[in-house]
Amino acid sequence: MNKENYKFGYFGSPFFNDEDTRIFSRLEDSYMKSVIKENDDCYVIDVEVPGAKKEDIDLKLEDGYLFITYTVKEDNTENYKYLKNERFFGKLKRSFYVGYDFKKEQIEASYENGILRIVLPKLKPEEKEAESKKILIK
Repeated sequence: MNKENYKFGYFGSPFFNDEDTRIFSRLEDSYMKSVIKENDDCYVIDVEVPGAKKEDIDLKLEDGYLFITYTVKEDNTENYKYLKNERFFGKLKRSFYVGYDFKKEQIEASYENGILRIVLPKLKPEEKEAESKKILIK
């Protein structure tokens, strides 16, 4: 596939476009690989966060973006001097533009076996119309 196929993100939809953050998130991309899928009822985002504890992962929804922040803590319990350390320690952040076409109050997240799963229930067409508001011009 060429770059033009990803013009609007995954599946040709701006829902999955995180291109604007991609330049600054190469490290996060390599540590937090994702799988994005959908069915008629919801979008599902699976993110690899191996070795994490639930309390070290933070999810935030703001201005149509879903932010995932993960803190990798260094294990300093033993008194050793490192000869070589290829592990990353610190804060990782990944974002996805998810828009507004889902039920915010019904978002679910779970973490099991190193996979963070986020489920975004879709709004039905009639619910989308109910959320829109006609503005009268005076």
